Amino acid sequence: FAQVINNEKTGERSVVNVDIKGGSTTTLWNGRGRLHSVGVNEDGGVIARFESLDTPADLYAFSHDFGSKRRLSHVEPRLDRLRVGPMEVFESLVPGFDGRLQPVQTAVFLPPGKKRGDSLPTIVNFYAGSNLTESAQEYGGGDPNSIPVQVFASRGYAVLLVDVPLGPQGQGGNPVQEMSDAILAQVYRAANL
Repeated sequence: FAQVINNEKTGERSVVNVDIKGGSTTTLWNGRGRLHSVGVNEDGGVIARFESLDTPADLYAFSHDFGSKRRLSHVEPRLDRLRVGPMEVFESLVPGFDGRLQPVQTAVFLPPGKKRGDSLPTIVNFYAGSNLTESAQEYGGGDPNSIPVQVFASRGYAVLLVDVPLGPQGQGGNPVQEMSDAILAQVYRAANL
C-alpha cells in the first residue's frame, strides 16, 4: 500500500510504497505538494486531488508507480495564465520561549522573473503559534490568513511566510516578545539571503 509521509524539517512530502510482507519501502514520489487520495484507478494507481506551487488543485490519475499523471478535471482554466514565481524554503534559528535557539522553516515567494538577491519590497505573513510554511505546498503559496500569496507576488512584492512557535500552554511566557523574536530573526535571515 502507498502512504504519504511528511518531512517536518524540509517541508517536502513523499509517497512511499510499503511492502506489508517484507517491510521494505520504495519512494514513488517526493516533492512539495498536497495529495489527497480519493480512489483507485483501473491499473492500480491512485486518483487524487493534487496541487503544488505551480499546479492548481485538480483531480489527477497517477500511475501505480507515480511515474505519470493525467489531469482529470480543470476546475479553473484562468489559472493557466497565471505565472507563479520561484519559492524557496530555508531554515532560520529563532529564540524559543526558554531562551534556547530553535530551528524553524521560512518560505519566501518571489514575483515571476525575480531571483534570490533581488531587492524587493516584502510582505511578512505570520500567525502566532503557527507553521505558515505549510502553505508552500499549495498552489501559488496558498492563502494564509485568507489572502492569496499571489495577490502580492504577482504585483512585484516578495512574500515571506514565517513560522512563529510559542511556548507551551500553561507555562509562563511573554507571547508578544516571543513573536517579535521569531519574526525578526526570520526577516533578517531572509534579507541576508
